[in-house]
Amino acid sequence: MAKIIKHPDVQDYFLEFTLDEIKARPHGIIEEYEANNLILLKNYRMPIDLAVFSEMSSHMHKIEDESLRRKLKKMTSLSFFQGYSKTELGNDASGLDFNDKVSKAVFEVLCNSDKSLFMRASQAMEDAHKVTLDLFATCFPDYYYYRMIPSIRITETLFENIHWDNHQIEDDFQQVRIFCNLDNRPRIWNASHNFVNYARTLYKDHNLSQFAGGDPNLLNDYICGKVLGGTRNACKDHLPKHTIAFEPGEIWFGELRMISHQIMYGERAMVYMFFIKPEGMLNGERRFNRQVENLHREMAGELV
Repeated sequence: MAKIIKHPDVQDYFLEFTLDEIKARPHGIIEEYEANNLILLKNYRMPIDLAVFSEMSSHMHKIEDESLRRKLKKMTSLSFFQGYSKTELGNDASGLDFNDKVSKAVFEVLCNSDKSLFMRASQAMEDAHKVTLDLFATCFPDYYYYRMIPSIRITETLFENIHWDNHQIEDDFQQVRIFCNLDNRPRIWNASHNFVNYARTLYKDHNLSQFAGGDPNLLNDYICGKVLGGTRNACKDHLPKHTIAFEPGEIWFGELRMISHQIMYGERAMVYMFFIKPEGMLNGERRFNRQVENLHREMAGELV
């Protein structure tokens, strides 16, 4: 299991469940997830060929096309197994036909044009995709998603700034995120305060009422940038933090618009994001937009 060093000045929002425990619960982990907990899947590892991802190259600098390089840094997992077809001869010596530039770059750059390595990676990613969809159905049995963003990250991430995720999407939605460490080394995070709880402590001194009635992402921008310094001042904040080391193959769930976090080290990971309509939640009051709205109402004296 993940190694967690908990800070006494930060809310303890960590929960652990085995898959069997989740299956025995009528709503899976929905209630706990909607309560803004970070939930770890206990005694479970992604049942795929994890080693193949560590055999792949992460030398993105070989790609001259800047747009393509950006896509590879945070690409969709589908590029591994939907962007090519097998042929007798193919359009190159690999015997593979590529129908998009991203999949071709995965083969040529990340897999060094090694067909065997590419095919292993493709199969592992397809297996992981199927497992993740099954986990969503098991852990969130009452949820129906209308959009999914399946991403995989092969590049090294070091010493992020502490932040809450901001997808610059103004729409009102519930978000489920499923994470898996695909590296052969632990993925190291720091995690700190709940977004609404921290905003409450800043509210009067920073006149956060100026954001009432607006896009809650703007409040996020202000706190992460103006208050905490943004990427230019990474690791210079003074927030108390939990520290977590996620083991290879480990899976966890969290609404990172509500849980502040900071990747200190990580190289290979899979992140799936599912979008759910507010009316599809067990408690629609727990969605991000409504929690921010209720904070403004509370601070204006409209809520007791």
